[in-house]
Amino acid sequence: MAPATAPRAPAMGLSPPTPPGSSPGDPACAVEDGAATSATVLPPVLPAPARPARPRPAEGPAVANRAAAPAPIAAVPLTDIDGIGTARAQRLQTAGIATLRDLAAASPARVLVALGGAVGVTPALVAALIARAKDRLATADGP
Repeated sequence: MAPATAPRAPAMGLSPPTPPGSSPGDPACAVEDGAATSATVLPPVLPAPARPARPRPAEGPAVANRAAAPAPIAAVPLTDIDGIGTARAQRLQTAGIATLRDLAAASPARVLVALGGAVGVTPALVAALIARAKDRLATADGP
């Protein structure tokens, strides 16, 4: 077996690979002609370009009230109701029950048919889902 020699730096100015039995930064990693070592000086890292500032909204009570207001009930997905996951929401939407108002107004029989065939769907669960939708609408509509 031939003795291990330090590898030469490749063209293009890259540092040489670390020889077997050494770790990067060891003096044994120096290239034989002394021109370069494995400790390569990198160019400085430039900061990221500044992002343009966003325009600030106008100050006032209307803006403060809008920020504190909950999301409109139409924007609330069915999956926000405890017991409705993605699959159940898709089944309900296929049956035409796409919003919380639709679910709250639906008959238990209609919801049971829409969710029929899914594991764990019982009349008691359907009644609970409808009740949760009604409760959510009542809290969203306010007193």
